[in-house]
Amino acid sequence: MGRIGGRQGTGMRVDIRLLEQQHATIRAAIEELHALTDMPADRGLPMVVKARLRLAKAVADNVATEIAQIHAPLKAHRLTHHIPEYGAIEACSNELRGLFSTHIARWTLPAIRQDWVGYARSMRDITGQLADLIDREDQWLFPAAAALLARIEPTG
Repeated sequence: MGRIGGRQGTGMRVDIRLLEQQHATIRAAIEELHALTDMPADRGLPMVVKARLRLAKAVADNVATEIAQIHAPLKAHRLTHHIPEYGAIEACSNELRGLFSTHIARWTLPAIRQDWVGYARSMRDITGQLADLIDREDQWLFPAAAALLARIEPTG
């Protein structure tokens, strides 16, 4: 394990640009789902399945990147306590994963077909929570993690 040095620039790098691009992809997928559910069911429904898959892939890609570049290094170097918002953001992320699993299990294609308005309402609620989370990550987590990890001096 490395130790925290005093200067930035010599330590671990966080690819903020990649994380921001992934968040932009998630936001675009959310907007697409909102636009589809604004349509009548007969027009929006045929495209919802692919849009949901695009959102799921974007979220999965982002979670993998965040674990590799943010969460695992912060935990390995015992730095999470230096980010006051870390615990709340991590708890929200974990809760949201469970909510998404429940949402996907509940809203099968037949269920969506049967209750288009209910699906749209549920989807907007959960994607609103997701948008809030990624805003918090952009504002609080990524800059703080990048600054802390940049100060980690390599070992060996």
